[in-house]
Amino acid sequence: MQIFGNSKGFTLVETLIALVISTFILGALLVASLASQQAASGIEQKVDVQQDVRAALDLMSMEISMASYNPLVNKTNVQWKDVACALPGISINRGIQQANGSNMTVEMDLNGEGLVTGTNELITYAYANQQITRSTPCGGTSQTLIGATNVLVINDPGTPVFQYFDGNNNATTNIPDIRRITITLVVQSSTTDTKGQARTMVYSTSVIPRNHIMSLQ
Repeated sequence: MQIFGNSKGFTLVETLIALVISTFILGALLVASLASQQAASGIEQKVDVQQDVRAALDLMSMEISMASYNPLVNKTNVQWKDVACALPGISINRGIQQANGSNMTVEMDLNGEGLVTGTNELITYAYANQQITRSTPCGGTSQTLIGATNVLVINDPGTPVFQYFDGNNNATTNIPDIRRITITLVVQSSTTDTKGQARTMVYSTSVIPRNHIMSLQ
């Protein structure tokens, strides 16, 4: 009885070549998968950080822009308070009673009675321990604005949170000369990516304290 056909299979060399090619393909797929996971993790970290930072900057910008606000015709009649909400404050400084790289205290007479008395009429922003707190000394509380959960604030002395500029755009430490305020937050994600690295980002915005400027004119 004669059997027709070719019963020849793969040789050992052909099998080894196929295994090597398969290994390279699987390795490439693994590298691509890890890169995709890292990119997705980085994007997620950036989105989380941006949400927290933008919310903090928006609130700080809005409240700082209200510094020295008062609806009185005579702008000098407001009794400004010191940083602890006690009289008297420094009258020439109006509604910016503290202004340095890490701390800023702003005041506003929202009620128009000529005195800073409301809970949100005196606000202090302070940077310490990788976070920024917002406190309201006139009967309010202190709370962490940013730095407690997703984000750590890591500004160093070379990059202060607050910088102040006069009408000629020169840096100034004299509060009555302030015409523009820059807020800079150097932040780091509190979680790490697949390589064990935390993302570091810098966000900055400028504020024109128009009420402060007008009150000094």
